[in-house]
Amino acid sequence: MPTIVGQSLYKDGFLLRSPFDTIHGQVKYLSYNKASQSCTFITPSGKEKHYLPNELFGYGIGTELLFITKNITEEKVRFMEVVYQGTVILYAFRDINQRDYFYLEHPKSGAFELLQQKTLRRQGKTITLKPFKEVIASMLPKSELVMDEIEQLSLKHNALSNFLQSYDERYAQFQGRAFQGFKKRWPPKIAPIAGAGISVLTINGYDQRATNHYFEAGIKFQKEVSRGTGRLFIDLDFLLRYEDIKSGIFHKEEFTTAETVLNNGLNINTLAANFNISGPVLYESEVMLERYNLVAPINLKYFFPAKNRVFSLNLGLTNQYVLSKNGSYYGRVSQNNTIRIEEFTTENSYRFRTGINIGIGLYLLGKNTWFMDVQHSPAWLDQGNLNFAYTGLRLGAFIGN
Repeated sequence: MPTIVGQSLYKDGFLLRSPFDTIHGQVKYLSYNKASQSCTFITPSGKEKHYLPNELFGYGIGTELLFITKNITEEKVRFMEVVYQGTVILYAFRDINQRDYFYLEHPKSGAFELLQQKTLRRQGKTITLKPFKEVIASMLPKSELVMDEIEQLSLKHNALSNFLQSYDERYAQFQGRAFQGFKKRWPPKIAPIAGAGISVLTINGYDQRATNHYFEAGIKFQKEVSRGTGRLFIDLDFLLRYEDIKSGIFHKEEFTTAETVLNNGLNINTLAANFNISGPVLYESEVMLERYNLVAPINLKYFFPAKNRVFSLNLGLTNQYVLSKNGSYYGRVSQNNTIRIEEFTTENSYRFRTGINIGIGLYLLGKNTWFMDVQHSPAWLDQGNLNFAYTGLRLGAFIGN
């Protein structure tokens, strides 16, 4: 049984009002069985407050104990200790009758099962049935390699956590460290990805839009940052993107005087008086770009797990750098159907682009985790006179995950 050493009932700890909201203070630790029923928290200001399991995401005591709110049934909620976290998560709590209960959760599938055993007496003999062994075997991908060890397991904190840690060290796809209910996943998961999409170009001062296609390929890195829930991840992609942009003719009208600065937003910027222009004029501009970009979107991704598939939402930033420029601008100013100014110049746009990124995803769980991400990066941030919005689909797979 986990214990806290010391004379005081108040231990340094924290509240988790959500996975993203932590409050540090002191926790009143009375006993292990009462820890599952309620939490008494002392704020830095000295105020004492009592919480029930349905009022918090969880709470912790030092680095020794972590309790997370879990639903046993729709009506019954408990704070459960995170005994071990790795390929599976082992939870435990003790009721008022001093009976220990253990639950096993699979982070990817969301399966949450009670580990139990039953003692029967038949013809004066005691028989112990251990259905918890089938539950453990069903949740471990390579359980057939450790069936002998599963058969020897007892339903106790140390026996279960030591077995699960030993299993992960030998057969899991990651290495990490464990401390009283925690296992850190490292290195991050890696997957090849490829995608395609559309880009929408707008030019400041014009109402028109130009839609073009792009193609990309690269590598995805994914690292869990949540407290063992398998819900929150940092998601980073490194992509090489090819795009061939042909805007067509953008046009706008303007009434000018001799003092007007004629500016098409691309390659014309001069006083109207220099060309003896006054009155209404028509701007016509065209962008032709062919280029390769390095793209590195970084997102905070939240997963909504189900049994065989997982949905995700993400929000972050997209950083883009133009590796090669092979493009041109065409601009002209006309008056009374006569071209007064005409310019044809090479591309002169910003190499860097930073944009907001939002998206949704679908992950199909199995021996290999296949996924599909739909990502959108609107043209909200300042990008100069040329503004790009991107919407695309990316496909990939975490091999062996």
